[in-house]
Amino acid sequence: MLMAKEVFMLESNYSDQHYWEPFLNLESAGPTPIAIRSMGLYCYRGTYLVRSESTDGTVGIATANRRCSVLYPMFKELIIPAFVGRDARDLEEIVKDVYTFRNNYKYQGTAFWNCVAYAEASAFDLLGQATGKSVGQLLGGAWIGKRLAETSAQAVKMKIGGRKSPSTWTPMVPITTAGLSKSVG
Repeated sequence: MLMAKEVFMLESNYSDQHYWEPFLNLESAGPTPIAIRSMGLYCYRGTYLVRSESTDGTVGIATANRRCSVLYPMFKELIIPAFVGRDARDLEEIVKDVYTFRNNYKYQGTAFWNCVAYAEASAFDLLGQATGKSVGQLLGGAWIGKRLAETSAQAVKMKIGGRKSPSTWTPMVPITTAGLSKSVG
């Protein structure tokens, strides 16, 4: 039989295991909070768009795939409320918290995380619009090349294009690998 002290220790260890330091340092994007006032899903000429707006009127927009038309109830009821009212500079914390918001952990799976990704992409654009930085800059710029230099890696594996035909993704390869050293294959 577990005693109260042992139960507390189990809870404490669980919390410690699931904590991670922020990776992106988005607070450095600026000293002023960028509070997300609203977020919504729109369809324009067959393209689904997620639009987020801050309290100062700055707007971020990201595309979503066609599946969002059937995922809309989950997006509206479980994901949007986890983002609205939060500081976009805390995006990593928001994405972590959305998992436990309103018992969302019960909805694990591709459908749930697609909805989170739609909201996250829109919030990233909002953050970029508010700070005058590209999403690439917010993500750390050309950090892959820096990380490769630090680790002396000999190769990099990147997924480009998914199920698209080679004619679609072949032009993306030189763009993606431009920042890599010639010695990396």
